[in-house]
Amino acid sequence: ERITRDWWKRWKDCEEVENVGRNSLNWVLTRQLTPSMKMRINLTKEDTLLLKGAAIMAIIFHNFYHKFEGGIVENEFTFHPNSYWEFWESFLHPGFNLFNNFFSFYGHYGVSVFFFVSGYGLAKKYALLDSKVTVTAFMTEKIRKFWLLMVPLLLVCMVGFAAKVFYLREFHDALEHMKVIMVHMFYKITFTSNFISEEEVYWLVGPWWFFSAILQIYLIYWLMINKTSSNLKLFFIAILCVLLQIAVYSIQDDYLSMIRYNFPAWLPIFIIGVMCGRKSTIRIPFWIACFLFFLCFVVDVNVYSWLAGSIFFFFVFLFLSYYILGKSVLLKSIFVWLGGISAYLFVLNGLLRHLSFLVLPPDVPHPAWIICMAGLLHFAVCILLAVCYKRFLNFITK
Repeated sequence: ERITRDWWKRWKDCEEVENVGRNSLNWVLTRQLTPSMKMRINLTKEDTLLLKGAAIMAIIFHNFYHKFEGGIVENEFTFHPNSYWEFWESFLHPGFNLFNNFFSFYGHYGVSVFFFVSGYGLAKKYALLDSKVTVTAFMTEKIRKFWLLMVPLLLVCMVGFAAKVFYLREFHDALEHMKVIMVHMFYKITFTSNFISEEEVYWLVGPWWFFSAILQIYLIYWLMINKTSSNLKLFFIAILCVLLQIAVYSIQDDYLSMIRYNFPAWLPIFIIGVMCGRKSTIRIPFWIACFLFFLCFVVDVNVYSWLAGSIFFFFVFLFLSYYILGKSVLLKSIFVWLGGISAYLFVLNGLLRHLSFLVLPPDVPHPAWIICMAGLLHFAVCILLAVCYKRFLNFITK
């Protein structure tokens, strides 16, 4: 009997060890290998800030580098057939020039990240068919938020323009010019500049056109998207937006840029964000992530693939954030912090670019390394002033 009890105890111990070993192996397979082999789309607040930080850096570098003589012209609002091949030819001469051209040509795609994150955030924050929040209340809140970012800078610009105009022109001439400036500001304040002309869109350079486009999409979201539970219908709406751009380009390509300033160009990527936000978790196998990553870099080969595929370029930022930036504690903390001040960088960098160009005129040839260093310095100045601007706005709104 004693021998039997001893044998039974030893057998149970072996079984327990075997179970522990099996459970440990399962933990390794599910917890350790799976994240490295699959990219998940279940973004936390920190993840979205990381994406915004990477995106705003790309946007600022793009806004700076693409203005310099010899820079590769990007395909953002209009399509330039030769730009794609000119960019890849720059790989024959690697160095500072390649760095400048990369952000000049591809940096503008960072804007798509903000549309994606907006759609994702709304889907997470508000339930489908949510009737507790009215359209008026939501739109009013967003407009006030944008006004808080824009109006102080517009007032500074108005004072600067007035000082310059009255100093350089006759009084009557200066008054007429100030009337034009006031009209420009009215279009900005009412978010209607995207519908007027390219001159109005590019007045006060930088991605200020984004505010008008995203407000249009917010309105569409509350009137239609949040009332549509079918992913198939949402996908159909996204396809219609792409087909609209293709039709406009085929009929009269001069109007394509006007379309791309407004919601049809950005609603598809916003819808993708909404669809991802409605799912608890989306896991993408590593090989598909790699395929989509590299696919994004060939969409500019012709106008139709550009119109249809450029909306997915946010995936490059997702890939980089998940596999590179997110793996380093230092890099992650830096870009999360940048994401936290991205709104202030968004409104400031275009205006500060003008001041930078007074020091380094873009229409004069410069060595590539000087342009590169100037862009980095410009980025640092933007960060410094964005921090100050954020503190100023927090102070006046207390």
